[in-house]
Amino acid sequence: MKGRSSYSRDRFNLSLVHLPPLYNNPIPLTEEKLRDFQSLISLMPSDKRSFYQDIQASRVEHNVTDVASTEEDDTLDY
Repeated sequence: MKGRSSYSRDRFNLSLVHLPPLYNNPIPLTEEKLRDFQSLISLMPSDKRSFYQDIQASRVEHNVTDVASTEEDDTLDY
């Protein structure tokens, strides 16, 4: 293609970019999001359902609280 040089790993190598994690722990799902998953599970392929059912089971098992009730500040530090 005219005007473009070929790809070079030296010029564009994302493995060299350090991206620090934004969160130290998993972000809990809200009750609303869990209800959405529950309503959509019947529409998912059967081999994918267990992933979403496990998310719901894990939330109940660990008694995770709502994100809105645990956050003090809505701003994200980038």
